[in-house]
Amino acid sequence: MVRPTAIHAFGDSLTAGIADVWTNSKLTPWPRILFDALRSTGADVVLTSDLARVGASSREVLSEQIQPAEIGSGDVVCLWVGGNDTLRSKYTIEDTHLALGEVLGVIGEAGAVPLTMELPRISSALPGPRWAMRSWDAQGALVNEMVRAGSGRLNGIHIDWPGPSIAGPDGTHLSQAGHYFYAREYATRLAARWGIATPRIEAPEGLPVFSAADRRRWYLKHGWLWLMRRRIDKRRAARR
Repeated sequence: MVRPTAIHAFGDSLTAGIADVWTNSKLTPWPRILFDALRSTGADVVLTSDLARVGASSREVLSEQIQPAEIGSGDVVCLWVGGNDTLRSKYTIEDTHLALGEVLGVIGEAGAVPLTMELPRISSALPGPRWAMRSWDAQGALVNEMVRAGSGRLNGIHIDWPGPSIAGPDGTHLSQAGHYFYAREYATRLAARWGIATPRIEAPEGLPVFSAADRRRWYLKHGWLWLMRRRIDKRRAARR
């Protein structure tokens, strides 16, 4: 039995469990799967903060989620952040660097453990104009470097992007199977740290798997509108 530990879910649509940027349909997010799995082993954990929001930037995660929360020593912070920064038309790497530094600073000062991930390469997940793909790939790579380094300094758990096989229909969000994948990876590593039994996490049978052809069809039907909307930075609450 480990001591009581709070789990906080911060970030954007990847943490919140949004299936794709057209329907905004909701899946069971990986922090909830992780929490349920850890509880099943007898670990005394509570899901304290569940504040992840669709479309949130690093700066918004800091001001609207991290700062209002009560993060304690040893708490687990589910933190997927940075992807929306690179999709904003007024994005600068300097702004993201400052925001991520403050986000990680709050977590580090509290003595909490961040769970972070590598953002997917847009060009490997979604077809589109080369100018947009090159720009987003380059920006995403810089964000990935910052998150990986910051997580490492805080003794966090950072997981690489395993490829588009776990992505949903738009190629940039997780499928339900993808949420189970990350919950399983984090649970395994946390269990090893805490010295408890590794939770058994199995995705339900029959979950959809999306192929490259499925994503091309999604992009042709919906992706152009999404691309245009993101580049002109209309701050809509839905269909981000």
